[in-house]
Amino acid sequence: MFRFLAFSFLIFNSSGAYSQMVTSSIFPEMRAINPAVIGKRESATFAAVAQKVKSEKKQDLSTGSTFTDGSNTTETVNINTINGFYGGKGGGTFTTEIIVDILNGSQDYEAELPNSTQTELSSDVDANSALYSLGFGIGEHFGVSIAQNILKVDNTFKTSLTPGGGGSPININMKTESTITTSRLRAGFRMSGLGAYFERRMDETESKTTPADPNLPDGTTDTSKNVVGLGTGISSKTFHLEAFYEKELADVTVQNKTYSPSRFGFTVEKHFGSLALGYTGLYLMQGFSDLEKEIYNKLIYGGLAGYQDRLEHIINFSFGSSKGASFGGSAFYSSSETQEVSDLDSENLYKTETTAMGLALKFTYAY
Repeated sequence: MFRFLAFSFLIFNSSGAYSQMVTSSIFPEMRAINPAVIGKRESATFAAVAQKVKSEKKQDLSTGSTFTDGSNTTETVNINTINGFYGGKGGGTFTTEIIVDILNGSQDYEAELPNSTQTELSSDVDANSALYSLGFGIGEHFGVSIAQNILKVDNTFKTSLTPGGGGSPININMKTESTITTSRLRAGFRMSGLGAYFERRMDETESKTTPADPNLPDGTTDTSKNVVGLGTGISSKTFHLEAFYEKELADVTVQNKTYSPSRFGFTVEKHFGSLALGYTGLYLMQGFSDLEKEIYNKLIYGGLAGYQDRLEHIINFSFGSSKGASFGGSAFYSSSETQEVSDLDSENLYKTETTAMGLALKFTYAY
């Protein structure tokens, strides 16, 4: 089952939304998946979005045979986001798109394990990331973009073990610090009704554990991957429709299981006089992830949960003229109930209830 089938984002014309693989969105502040679309933007646009997201996952461990009655875990995540966006007006030889995303988040994990020698278990994670992206549309058919995301994560793990024969508790306190620097180069092409891109992504992970742990060695790890995307669609000044598919070219193996990350997307947008409405659905499969959402992948979709398929929804709307200043906001709430493995037991499935809510405020100026 999907871990977050109902975990859906309701975003008012957010600059963090994605829908452009083939042609330009009717919402001028949409950032382009395919950089070749940058040159099709009809208005120069500034946009800023502030968003707060909170999720809580509760897992009942007593539904299996491993833990005693009353055993459970609670995981709470808070993420704050500030997005800055500038997109130039298309039609020239070069069109610029600039994106800055600043995010910070925290995750609190606690376990209650009555009648266990492990009388206390908790972990606290603090994370922050900064993404900078610069894209160029070259005419109306080609485009390139470069981006770098720096994600810093501090994880503090605490546990207390009571020896089976009695005696004083044994306390363990461990801290892991990691910095993941990701660089992305993306080149795209578009023509009437078709669009495609190729992406090269490179990660450098630096980690340090205190006290030192042989199972978590310090040092630097380098990885890389290639991604391709292909889409088709049609558009006019008042209508935009497209579908696209993206895939990582190499499979990944996690805990002796192989995954093939990919994503389907569908977008439809329409003007109804002064009202504009848009919907984008994203179906993420087997661990496909956006560089722009690395902190979400770390805090909410960490571990095997990130490799379960899930559906995300993005709804956009605006009123009035497509030029000038506008303000907006959004709110969402969702809940889901699934059967998932536990961080304490990866062999069995446990009843898991997840709720999520968020608020966002937005300012846009198009000219």
